[in-house]
Amino acid sequence: WKNRATTWRYAANSKEFDKRRKHYLDLVNQYQHIPTLEKQKLDELEKKKRELQLNQFLEMHLIERAKIQGLGPSKRAQLASYGVETAYDVKTLQRKIPGFGPGYMSKLYNWVESVEARFVFNPNIPTDPDAIRNVKSQIARARAALESQLMNAEPELLRIRDNLIRM
Repeated sequence: WKNRATTWRYAANSKEFDKRRKHYLDLVNQYQHIPTLEKQKLDELEKKKRELQLNQFLEMHLIERAKIQGLGPSKRAQLASYGVETAYDVKTLQRKIPGFGPGYMSKLYNWVESVEARFVFNPNIPTDPDAIRNVKSQIARARAALESQLMNAEPELLRIRDNLIRM
């Protein structure tokens, strides 16, 4: 009898129900904040508009076409073999390339600075549509994942409740 009473007290405890209910209420809260999250991410894109335009500008400037003193066809080919083909690639370079010591790198960085100096920000150009699509896609995936989890809420909570009532 004592073993059965202990088992019943444990099973009849609503801790599991309360825990799962809290979990689902947290998911509902996250779901309700999705529009706010989407707006924040789109606002961040708007704030990064200058940076995005600059990066696109740098990507249009190919090393192959640049006039960089001392950088011949073989050095250009070597850079290309390491995936360094544009001013943006040079700017974001995070590893050393064999045969490119401080002298060559200085010439490349000076070229990137000269390209950046020609950049003119245009606030009237709309934010990159691909970046906007990526944000909207992320939000849609998050919304779908939450909806999927929330679809399980009612059946799971009813099952736990029924188990408590049967005890």
